[in-house]
Amino acid sequence: MTAQEDNPFYTSTMARIHAGQGRYAEAVRIYRHLLAGNPDRSDLREALAAVLEKIPPVPADWPAAASTIRQWVHLLFQQQTLRRLQRIRIPIVTK
Repeated sequence: MTAQEDNPFYTSTMARIHAGQGRYAEAVRIYRHLLAGNPDRSDLREALAAVLEKIPPVPADWPAAASTIRQWVHLLFQQQTLRRLQRIRIPIVTK
């Protein structure tokens, strides 16, 4: 069974469409899948290399940014929980 028979949508045309739409990860996945079944196809290797060049590198400070985003999301969830608790607070009646 060839790579194209595994998934009828895994064609070089589909990979080009994805790349043209900026969906580089999907295009890379398709090109790699096609190359696994057809390693001698230089056109696929060249197309894969062209798509890989378009993918921006991960910024060096990404781990710090990811940590900050994670903390921010955690704080948002805490804020939502506090708001829910404030809405259900029962007033204390004193005599």
